[in-house]
Amino acid sequence: MRKTSQERPPPAESDPGLCWWCGKPLPDNRPSGSDCPSCGRNPPSETVEDGCKAIRQRIEKILPAADPIDPPHYRQGTLEVIDAIEGLALGYREGNCLKYLARYKYKNGLEDLRKARWYLERLIREVE
Repeated sequence: MRKTSQERPPPAESDPGLCWWCGKPLPDNRPSGSDCPSCGRNPPSETVEDGCKAIRQRIEKILPAADPIDPPHYRQGTLEVIDAIEGLALGYREGNCLKYLARYKYKNGLEDLRKARWYLERLIREVE
């Protein structure tokens, strides 16, 4: 019978010769970090910080790091949104309308369309 999470001791208090999950003895010749032969589960990292670091490293191998300055949702066509805004000499409200319209399919969907409408409505009130 497997121990529940409430019955398991924290890793720092557990016996390194016992499986952290099922509590059964681990073979002496078992490579560190390999699965328990009894329950098939892998022992957790020694600390939460180590575990988080390992997860981040795995994610970074799978997903490229997002560039916070030049995210991909602003580079979907042949022209970057900032270049269009500057090239057309758009003001703040016009530029935000264009920004949210250009990215809505790639980022926040309906939320971005509502933001574009909000800026457009303010622009209309200003022009009227």
